[in-house]
Amino acid sequence: MAEIAWLDCPYARLNDPFPGRCGLYVDTNNDRICDRSQSEGIKGVKGVEGAIIFLVLATYFVHWYLVNKTKLSERFWWLGRRQFRYFWNLILLLTFIPVAVSGLLWVLGVTNFDFNLWHNRVGIIFVVVASLHLLGRRGYFVRKF
Repeated sequence: MAEIAWLDCPYARLNDPFPGRCGLYVDTNNDRICDRSQSEGIKGVKGVEGAIIFLVLATYFVHWYLVNKTKLSERFWWLGRRQFRYFWNLILLLTFIPVAVSGLLWVLGVTNFDFNLWHNRVGIIFVVVASLHLLGRRGYFVRKF
């Protein structure tokens, strides 16, 4: 019954052998069976994804605190508000480019395990930073009367 609840295989396949019947084939334990189709799946990877989200959020808010709530920006030029925005916009761009390129290549059928894994991991960073970016600029989207 656990196989039915496991949502990572979009085709509900069970123990899909190498090379896999779709472009989402993932084999982290090298048993030549798609991890997404195994009942135990890749639960350890989910912890890595959560850790990525936590680290990005923690880094962002520590950086924000140092820039906005301390006087370190007076001593260090690189802790100014302008540099803060530049840094996080640069991170946004540097994560968007590989996600966009790998997504395009994925659509074109050029895929392999490492490629998809890094597309997903960098995509997580991109989505978190993009969400923070939009939240920081929510005033642009609010209609003023």
